[in-house]
Amino acid sequence: MDDPNQLIELLPLRLDLRAGQLWKGEQAIELRPKPWNLMLYMAQRPGELLSKQELMDAIWPDTYVSESSLNQAVKELRKALGDDARSPRFIETVHRRGFRLIAPNDRTALTATGEDAKPEAPLFGRKMEFEVLTKALEAARRGNAQIVFITGEAGIGKTSLVRRFLVNLEQANDLALGWGQCYDLHGESEPYLPVLEGINRLARGSHGKQVQWLLRQYAPSWHAQFPWMLNPEHEIEPQLLVSTPARMLREFCDFIGMLAEQAPVLLWLEDMHWSDAGTVDLLEAISRREMGLRLLLITSYRPVDAAVKDAPVARLKRSLEIGGLAQELPLEFLQLQTVQQIVAHRLDSRMSPPALSELLHEQTSGNPLYVSTALNHLLSENLLVREDRQWVLSAPIEEIQRRCPESLKHIVELLRSSASEEEAKTLDAASTVGAVFDTQAVAGALNADPLLVETVLDGLADREQFLRRAGTANWPDGSAFRRFKFIHDVFRESTYQSLAPGQRQNFHRRIAECMDTGFEDAVESVAAELALHAELGGDRQRAIRFLVLAAQKTQSLKAPREALAYLERALNQLA
Repeated sequence: MDDPNQLIELLPLRLDLRAGQLWKGEQAIELRPKPWNLMLYMAQRPGELLSKQELMDAIWPDTYVSESSLNQAVKELRKALGDDARSPRFIETVHRRGFRLIAPNDRTALTATGEDAKPEAPLFGRKMEFEVLTKALEAARRGNAQIVFITGEAGIGKTSLVRRFLVNLEQANDLALGWGQCYDLHGESEPYLPVLEGINRLARGSHGKQVQWLLRQYAPSWHAQFPWMLNPEHEIEPQLLVSTPARMLREFCDFIGMLAEQAPVLLWLEDMHWSDAGTVDLLEAISRREMGLRLLLITSYRPVDAAVKDAPVARLKRSLEIGGLAQELPLEFLQLQTVQQIVAHRLDSRMSPPALSELLHEQTSGNPLYVSTALNHLLSENLLVREDRQWVLSAPIEEIQRRCPESLKHIVELLRSSASEEEAKTLDAASTVGAVFDTQAVAGALNADPLLVETVLDGLADREQFLRRAGTANWPDGSAFRRFKFIHDVFRESTYQSLAPGQRQNFHRRIAECMDTGFEDAVESVAAELALHAELGGDRQRAIRFLVLAAQKTQSLKAPREALAYLERALNQLA
C-alpha cells in the first residue's frame, strides 16, 4: 500500500481516495456509491474473509437491509471489474460465510492495461496501417517525434485501428499513454477538451506521480485546471489566473518535453474534425518545437466533416505535411477478401453463402461499420439463417438485394423501427443529449423516472443495439446512474435528424432545465453544454446566463476566441 491516506494499490487495481476513483491498470472503473464503499472496505482488508453481516453493517450503517442488497452490490462490483463468480480473480465467495477480496499475491497477474486476457475480435485488412504506426512509435522511442493523422470517413475503422494498436502495447510499461476525444454536442467544442482529457488520463496512469509533479513544476496553468490534483489548503496563485494563451502553449510544450525525457509518450486525440482552435494551435506549437522528443502524437478525423465545418485541423495537417513534420495515414475501404473474413468471423463459420460477402461488399463499398451493421440486419430479419450447421439465405439473392438498405442511414432507420415504442422514444431523447449521455439527462428530456429510463437503456446496451455502457454519472445533486454512448455517431446523428423540429426543441429545453437543477452547485462545469441545450430549446433567459458562465470558464483556459464566440451568442439571444 502506497500512501494509505490517498491511495490503495492492489495491482492491477488502484483506489484513488482523493478523487474517489477506482482504476484497473489504466482503465477507469466507474462505480455507484454502494459498490464503491464495498470495494473500499474490502480493499482495506485484502485476503480477509468478511462475513455478510460485517459488510452490511459497514456499507449500510444504521440501516436494515437484506442480503439481497449486498449480493446486488457484489454483483455490480464484479461486473465492473470483469470478474466471474465461478472462476474469480478479484472477489471470492465463501459459501454461507461471506466474501474475500483476493490478495494480489494470490491472483494471476493481469495485463498492463488492466484488461482480462480474452480473445479480441480480429482487426481485418489493416496490416499495412498497423505497420505504419509501429514504425512511428519506434522512431519516437529514438527521440524523433512523430505526428500521424489518421483520416477516413465515418465507420472506416479509425478508432478500432488505434485501440488495437494500444492493446498490443499492453506490456510496454515504459510508455506514458494518454488519449482524449472531441465531441459534437450540436455546437462548438470546449477549449482544449481532448488535451485536458489526455492529461487527466496521463495523470491517473502508471506514470501518474511524475505527470502531476511535472505539471506543478512546468505547467502550473494546466495543473490549475484539475481540482483533484490541487492541495485544498493552498489557494491558486493569482498569476495563474491572468496567464496568456501563449503561456498556456509554452507551458504545455515544456511539460510534454520534460515528460518525454522520463518516458516515451503516446498521445491520441480522436475526432479532431470537432476540435476547437486552441487545441489545433497547441498541436502546431508542439510540431514546430525544435527539440528531440520521445513523442508519438496520433490524431484522427473525418476529412469530409472537416471540409464542411472548415475545421482548422485539415489546414494544420496540410501545413505540417508540406514541412515534413507529419504524415497522413488514410484508411481505405476493405477489399472483398477482407469482407469475407469479417463474415466468416461474425458467423463463426466458413460455411457462409458465397454470394453473401459479394452482396455486402457491393452494398457497403467495404466500409467496416456498414458491413457489420448490414450483416446484423440480415440476421435480425431472418434473411440469413442457419440450417444443418450451415448458413443459408432464406430468399433469392435478388430479393435480398432489393430489401437490403442503400445506406448505413437507412439501416439505422430500419433498426430503429424494430425497437419498441418506449425504446424509440428513449433513443430520440438520448440523441438530443449527445454522443455520450447520462441517464439523468435522458429522463429529464422525457419527464420520466430515471430508474425506468435506465432499464430501457440497459436493455438496448445488452443487445448491443445502438448503445454501449460508458460508466457511471454522479451528479452534484447526489443522483448516480449509468452513462451510455452511441456505438457510432452515425447512429446518433441519424436518430437526431429524424426528429420533428418541435419535438427536438422540447427535448433540448427539458434537458437544460434538468441539468440546471442537477448541477445547481456546480453549474459552471457544464455551462457550455447547458447553454447550447437552452439555445436549441428556445429558453433565451437561461441561454444568456449560461453563455456568460461558459465565456468566463473559457477565459480561465486562456482561449479568448472561444470566449468571444460565447459572448457573441449571448448578444444574439438578447437581440
